[in-house]
Amino acid sequence: MKVIHVIVLTFVVIIIGCKENDKGKAMTILEAEGRGIMFDSLSLVYKSAVSIDTVNSVFKNETDKEKAIIAYQNLLVDFGKFLKKNNFKWPFATTCFQKVFFREDGNIDYFLFNFLGEPPYEVSADQETRFKELMNEFIKSYKYSITANMKFAQCGTVVYGMK
Repeated sequence: MKVIHVIVLTFVVIIIGCKENDKGKAMTILEAEGRGIMFDSLSLVYKSAVSIDTVNSVFKNETDKEKAIIAYQNLLVDFGKFLKKNNFKWPFATTCFQKVFFREDGNIDYFLFNFLGEPPYEVSADQETRFKELMNEFIKSYKYSITANMKFAQCGTVVYGMK
């Protein structure tokens, strides 16, 4: 009887895990916390890719730090091209804080963000929804150009919609 309970419990956990994955990896920080994905807790698991304090960063020497910075810039450029290809247009320059959490192999586990604009430069709910949809689509096939021996994260404030 215990074996059946363990099998059923395992099956339920797998289904819940699949449902969570179906929701996407791109979300606002508030949405992530609502799903039990705590921003501060992630920062304990995913070490900073680059930091002034090299003890607390994944990429320590100047060459590796430069590669990490270039890889992040390339991610932003590639995503910008993806948005354009999918006819996503910003009505104005849009400021966004984002933190991207990577697996060791360069795949993206989470892309958390918050738009920072205030009226009249506030992102609409429709724009935010479409941005998330496209980011989730982008993440499915995107492979970060660098890897590491541990999970890592990169963050920053980005201005979307600038030419």
